[in-house]
Amino acid sequence: NQLGLYDCAGNVWEWCYDTTENIEEGKNYIYKAFDSSNIYRRLKGGSWYNNAEICTVLNRSYVQATLADDNVGFRLVRTV
Repeated sequence: NQLGLYDCAGNVWEWCYDTTENIEEGKNYIYKAFDSSNIYRRLKGGSWYNNAEICTVLNRSYVQATLADDNVGFRLVRTV
């Protein structure tokens, strides 16, 4: 892109705000306030620890939101 940023899939699993709820095809996801009864959050992209088939932009997983590991992180994003 014009800023010289590239996709980082495969670096670390990326935390997402999304919960594990299924999204109906063709519908937009509506972010909800944090629900402490749903302790799982989505991860995407794979990490340096995984094989190439898992390190794709489309790959998704989920774990408890309290997980801390050296192959899980997050990306700061802002609109310019």
